[in-house]
Amino acid sequence: WFTYDTAGKPWWLIAELHKVATGVYTGVASTVTGPPYFAVPFDPGSVVETPVGNATVTFANGNSATLAYTVNGVARSKAITRQVFRPPGTVCR
Repeated sequence: WFTYDTAGKPWWLIAELHKVATGVYTGVASTVTGPPYFAVPFDPGSVVETPVGNATVTFANGNSATLAYTVNGVARSKAITRQVFRPPGTVCR
């Protein structure tokens, strides 16, 4: 997800989440640095992933959830909603 660090600098975070209960997924949150995806040749050895915390997504239903995370010791929780790009969208369960 996209956010800002404590200095106000734009910051991308990633999380690989695994199911731990019905509608609940959790895992490690990380940052990644390396060459751009369009680099030719692309050197996967230059990619560095750094764990910075953890994240949990808890789904209320197929359209809304809560993202709770702790990154570099700072804990936050955000309501998230599914974004439909073209109506009617698909049905999530």
